[in-house]
Amino acid sequence: ARTIPVIMALAPGIFREYDVRGVAGRDLTEEAAYLVGRGYAAFIREQGVTSGAGGALRPTRTPTGSCR
Repeated sequence: ARTIPVIMALAPGIFREYDVRGVAGRDLTEEAAYLVGRGYAAFIREQGVTSGAGGALRPTRTPTGSCR
């Protein structure tokens, strides 16, 4: 799979030693959260880590009402 670089400005200071913090909608937008998750997934994939999810269905609500 080919990786396409994405350049996006993230709010300065959102990354802490053990977590990501900020104000929803200002520092942490839906796009920022999606890209941070994609970056983390790429990192753990490079480390050879795999993960899975259970099959339980849980209601999910996003600000746009959709899921990616």
